[in-house]
Amino acid sequence: MRNLEAGALTGLGILRTQQSDQAEALRFLEQALRIYRETGDRKNEIHLLNYVNISIWQLGDYARAWVCFEQALRLAREIG
Repeated sequence: MRNLEAGALTGLGILRTQQSDQAEALRFLEQALRIYRETGDRKNEIHLLNYVNISIWQLGDYARAWVCFEQALRLAREIG
């Protein structure tokens, strides 16, 4: 059930990204990311980190975006 909620939040975040509303996109995407972390869904956590990274980058917070990128890369290497 939680993964369905996270999926819906992800969809809303992606929609807001496409509408160039990065702040709102980030709000939805970070909620989904929390759920995936709580449920241990590392594959979707990686995907969400990439979406979060895009929103943060487009908001101009390049240092924070780089941290998200590094987290996604580290997780991807860990799970293969």
